Amino acid sequence: MIFKTKLSNIFGPNSPIIGSIFVGIGVITIFTTWKAIFIILAGMFFGFSKRVAIIDTAKRRVKTLEVYGGIIPVGKWIAVDSSMSLGYKSINEGFTMRSLSNRQVSVSETKFALILYDQTDMPIMTLMKFDSQIELQFQMEKFSELLNIPM
Repeated sequence: MIFKTKLSNIFGPNSPIIGSIFVGIGVITIFTTWKAIFIILAGMFFGFSKRVAIIDTAKRRVKTLEVYGGIIPVGKWIAVDSSMSLGYKSINEGFTMRSLSNRQVSVSETKFALILYDQTDMPIMTLMKFDSQIELQFQMEKFSELLNIPM
């Protein structure tokens, strides 16, 4: 069974909005100039680029992909052996926005990442991200059993 999860946007949390605006402007202006194709391509690149993790439990392998423009996947498979283990880490993500009137708004959130470790307890890759620790524990037990590796 193959599990596919989105880890993050490559260009930050606001990139899908900015990319959609670029694509919209490009579609509107394509009727006036052919150069709008470059605006559409730039919007697709920024808006639809993301980082994805794929877990193949049948063949016991994992892959981290960077999908550029929503079309071009870049990444390689890593075989999971019995010396590897699963663990988790708390991640504090914060974003700060400033307006033209010098006002600052900061947003922070805590997430939990399911991480694959090698035999020396060095992190290999992030497999999934969760909002709650209960959901993380459930998925960690599930993938530990499916991949036949310890927690």
